[in-house]
Amino acid sequence: QEFNTYSANPAPNGTVVPFAGALNFTLCKPGTFQPKNGQHRCLPCPVSYHCPDFGMSKPVVCPAGYVCDKIGLRVATKPCPEGHYCNEGTKTASIVSFVNEPGWHIDNITELVTVDISQHNWTY
Repeated sequence: QEFNTYSANPAPNGTVVPFAGALNFTLCKPGTFQPKNGQHRCLPCPVSYHCPDFGMSKPVVCPAGYVCDKIGLRVATKPCPEGHYCNEGTKTASIVSFVNEPGWHIDNITELVTVDISQHNWTY
């Protein structure tokens, strides 16, 4: 969707412009977001988040009960593995590669990796 802005303000967060100073802006598509104003491209939604709407300025943390294991996810649709519980922000059902990364932790009961949402601030 394309919109016009008639002020000197840059395009709002959640949108992109074709070039600096452009009056037309386009909403970021589902699966993407843009936390800054006046930018030229939308960012893909990161793993452990989903971006279900047009014009998102920040991604939405993966809801409890789901695994958000893909970049650019529009909607969380992958349920937690049978017999396990997934906290919000679950990034993978595998414990292989994320255990030592900052901002992530392994749940000792479910053995699932989750994001520490306090480590991710999408406001600028």
